[in-house]
This record gives sequence, structure tokens and C-alpha cells, in this order.
Amino acid sequence: MQRSMKLSALAGAVALCFGASMARAHLEDLGQVALSGQGFGNIVSILEVHSVGNDPTPDTEAGDVSPAGVDTLGALPGGGTPDDATSVAVKTKTVTFGEIGVTSASNFQLIFNATEPGGNGISLDALRLTVYDPSGAALKSFSLLSPINYPNTLPGQGKAGFGIGVSSDELADFQSVIAANNQIGLQASLTNFSGGPEDFSVRAVPEPEGWAMIVAGLLAIGAMIRRRVS
Repeated sequence: MQRSMKLSALAGAVALCFGASMARAHLEDLGQVALSGQGFGNIVSILEVHSVGNDPTPDTEAGDVSPAGVDTLGALPGGGTPDDATSVAVKTKTVTFGEIGVTSASNFQLIFNATEPGGNGISLDALRLTVYDPSGAALKSFSLLSPINYPNTLPGQGKAGFGIGVSSDELADFQSVIAANNQIGLQASLTNFSGGPEDFSVRAVPEPEGWAMIVAGLLAIGAMIRRRVS
């Protein structure tokens, strides 16, 4: 009997640990990335929120985009309720992995672009990235485990870029839902802002071997130019 109870306790502990590992699917802060002031028009934006005069929750900028449309997903855990589209200046759309050229989990990157006057800070209280199949059915979601406080940003659209990615231990899980026609949706909630708009975009980051090919190509072009000049 005692042995049976010990085995049950051990099984429960293993199940708890296994469940905890399965629940770790999350997003993480990758720090600031260089955007070179490219502007919103040159990035693949999937969600933009900007609190306006008739916003019923003026201390929170929140919104979501999914195949079902705008602001249809409800409140985020630990964050605010998405504002009605009539009270927030919103530019949103879902995109597919094929549209941004992502085939590998390791070269996917989400970019948070805060447009705050004077480089003021902002808090990203909650964020959830969801992958949908072509019919609009949710496949997997990845969320921040805790808020990210950005004490400073860079003023100007397209300059204050902060990278957010899937945690390294969950890349295989993310890879399992990457397909050309699968769609990317997003929910976000922000506070401590003083400007806006705040934008989230997605992009493909070249793999290390991709960078090597680019560098090799540039060196080859440089060599050709030098031969022609000489």
C-alpha cells in the first residue's frame, strides 16, 4: 500500500513537472534592434494601436487582430481589455508565414515599435502571438510570461524597434505550426505611454548561413568592381 502511494506521488510529481514544461511556451524580449528609421510604410505591420480622445480606457492601449477581425478576442491575462476599434486608431491585418518568407522558427522575429515623444518609456503589459490555420482555427499560442518595461525608446516612427521572439526551448513547438498559408495573429496591451501609435510588425531574420552568403556576395561584387577599375 505504501509503495503504491509512493508510486502515485512520484507519478503525480512527474506529471506536474511535465505539465509545467508544456506550459512554458512563451515569448521573450530580444532587446533593441536597428531599424534605421525605415518608417511604418516599409515594414509588415500586423497590429497598431493608438489611444484617441474618446477612448473609454485612456490609460491603456490594447487591441487584437485575428482571422475573425479586430478586437474580437477579449481580455488578455494580466493586461487590459482590447479597446473598441471606434476609440482607437487601429491598423491591423493578419499575415501568413509565406508572405514574410519565414520557413524556420529561428528566423522569425516580432518587432515592437513604440512611437513615444522625447524617447519616453512604455510598458508592454501583455502580449500573445497565435498561429491560425488557413480556415482561421487557432493552432498554438505563445505569450509573455511577465510585463516588459522599456525605460527609454527612440523618438520617431520606425526607429524604436525592440525584438520579441519565441523562447529557445519552444522553437520546435513553434516550428510545428509554420506553414506558408498559416496566419499570424496578435493581442497586445500597453500602459505608461505618452504618445503613439505603437506598432507590432513581423519579419524574417536571415539565418547565419544566409548572412554568410550575403557577405560573400558583397565581397565578390567588390572584387569585380576593383578589377574593372584597375
